[in-house]
Amino acid sequence: MQPGGEMWRKDALYEIMDGKSNSLVRMLEQDPDLKKWRCKQVGDECLGFTLLHGAVRFGNKTALKILLDNGAVFILAKDKMGKSPFDWGILESEPLMVDMIMVWIIRRRQRL
Repeated sequence: MQPGGEMWRKDALYEIMDGKSNSLVRMLEQDPDLKKWRCKQVGDECLGFTLLHGAVRFGNKTALKILLDNGAVFILAKDKMGKSPFDWGILESEPLMVDMIMVWIIRRRQRL
């Protein structure tokens, strides 16, 4: 599959949702826009998900760290249910995910 294509990007999301993160750094290097991509397929369970949504919603802490470290900054982006990755962390009772996002926000604000 070609980097940057819709199916290639969805594969990255599905890998994250499956708890994998091995190829994520390579995929982000090959497709810099992947970090801000949003699934748009109508009728799909991932409609509106970013990679951050997938990482937090499915508890993939390694992927979350990789994404935040590589500039995936849309932590308040809403999915089709109106939930952000931060919301999913709270709803899924994932305090470590919420903490990771909060630390990232604080560090980013300190740089401004």
